[in-house]
Amino acid sequence: MNEGNLYQAFICFLCNIVDAYTAVLYVVDPKSRQLHLVAHHSLSKNFNNALLVEPQQGGLLSQVSKLGQIIDLDKPPEDMAAKVPFYKPGESYIKGVFAVPVGEGTGVLYVDTKKSWGFNEKEQKWIREAAALFHRVLQRDSSADQRESYARILELWYHLDQAAFGEFSLDHFLRLVVDRCSQFLEVDYGFMTSCKKGESRYRIVAATSDLPPTLARKSFQLQQGLVGWVLTNGKPLFIPRLNPDIPEHFLFLPGDPLPRKGAFWGLPIPTSSTHSFALAFLGKEPIQWSPDDYYAISHILHFLHFILEHHYWREECERLQTYDLATGLYNAMAFEASVEDVLTASMEDSTPFTLALLQFEPWQLLYIHYSPYEVRQWQHLLAMKLGKSLPPDALLGQMTENRFGVLLPATTPREADNCLAPLRSLGKQVSTRHIKAISLQGYLGRASFPQEGVRSEELWPLVYQRLYEAFES
Repeated sequence: MNEGNLYQAFICFLCNIVDAYTAVLYVVDPKSRQLHLVAHHSLSKNFNNALLVEPQQGGLLSQVSKLGQIIDLDKPPEDMAAKVPFYKPGESYIKGVFAVPVGEGTGVLYVDTKKSWGFNEKEQKWIREAAALFHRVLQRDSSADQRESYARILELWYHLDQAAFGEFSLDHFLRLVVDRCSQFLEVDYGFMTSCKKGESRYRIVAATSDLPPTLARKSFQLQQGLVGWVLTNGKPLFIPRLNPDIPEHFLFLPGDPLPRKGAFWGLPIPTSSTHSFALAFLGKEPIQWSPDDYYAISHILHFLHFILEHHYWREECERLQTYDLATGLYNAMAFEASVEDVLTASMEDSTPFTLALLQFEPWQLLYIHYSPYEVRQWQHLLAMKLGKSLPPDALLGQMTENRFGVLLPATTPREADNCLAPLRSLGKQVSTRHIKAISLQGYLGRASFPQEGVRSEELWPLVYQRLYEAFES
């Protein structure tokens, strides 16, 4: 026997022992605060069991629910349809009504009769005891529902926790978060958006599978839409019932193909990275989530914060290990690793490349006249000038203060010479407001794959040998 049958069976039993005309059990929905009919038994042909009772609707049931008082009428009004929602106009000859609260704001038990004027003390005692019994059963059911809710939350957290530390990329993990949270909240659409701090546009970085393709490839203005508002203000925004008549009630663009009648929930994700992030959920129908739902998603926001922070600082660490701090170029170890990668790819594809070293002298003379800060400033400007003088696919590394590594992929020796020759004079062209008097000469050594070597053990020594030959000449 399921719980609905249990309530119904006990209502029927109560009708028999107190000789009732109608008995109904209404329970308050904790989300909407509406009174829902759970069980009923009536001899009336006009009984309507499909009605909900709104909290502001008034009437006898709302009075018992809100005030928690017992109503005992031994001479009810002639037309009961004005007092209770389940009778249609014309229902009459009710002689007694007894309505009691079930628990404290949990529900209402209503019983009436046509047999006698009101209920005697023993019958009222039975009705009150029935209400107490219903309250205990409802509490048990509520505890079971809460345990089920907690199990769903723990399953969501556990799955995302396992994925966060698995062999997944960050993009895959963010899509998984959006999918799982959307399923948990039972919404139709879920999005994660990102905006680089200081910029005026943002884009979608993860979304549920039903995202319209026209939105996946676009960027959006921060000053438009509900998602833009969340990113701009850094505050959560919950709209339980979108209004299509309000011009601002759209997510991304005024004409985007997303519904404008359901529920929207947007949440910013605070990070210290160079980007701002936000989660957004959209349901086609109005939704009212429970406090447990809010808590579950709020906890995931904290979890996402730590994941994004971890990813950001790991990238920062990798950047510090990969790039020279003064110039932003590859440092020596990163440049050498890039040469190995290009060498492997060139051997597989039979593609030539050229490796070169460019050194500017007399570098130490700068320190005699200028501070280390000014020298680093000059070094940075020189690196920028080198980058602008090379093809877009060239790799540039900072080997020492005044020595730069240059890698020209898919380049023949003659093409490399034409590209490298102008670099020797860059030391004379680059200057700052303070450093103008000293002219530096560029010295160059290069080796080409595969004409002059097919292994790094052959190419690097040849490049250094030609660099020092350039010094002697």
